[in-house]
Amino acid sequence: MHDDDLDYDKLMRDISRHQAPVVASTAPVAGPRIIPPVLYLPIREVAEGQHAAEVRELPDARKALIAYTALDRLAENCGPAQPWILIQTDELGSIKDEQPFDVVNFDPQFSEHLIRNGRLV
Repeated sequence: MHDDDLDYDKLMRDISRHQAPVVASTAPVAGPRIIPPVLYLPIREVAEGQHAAEVRELPDARKALIAYTALDRLAENCGPAQPWILIQTDELGSIKDEQPFDVVNFDPQFSEHLIRNGRLV
């Protein structure tokens, strides 16, 4: 599991209790990870006029929803032409209903070979 992956069920329990979920990390952290009230989700076109949030398969076969806590992080890591949507964090369930995922991957960095024409491929 990546340091910034957070189990969806734990995330939703923590949000519903109005607590900040904790994510294990090897980097020094000043306290628990605070999940913002909104997230920026990179999206891709799946059919003409239809879009889907980026869900990627992890090496252990779990599915990760890609989410950014700030728009500048999304643009820096996915490319400046990456389309995106803004959602309330507590609305992640509606995304999960449409596109099943196991974990939320916050602010991931992508290799250059996964970005073409300023967006994820």
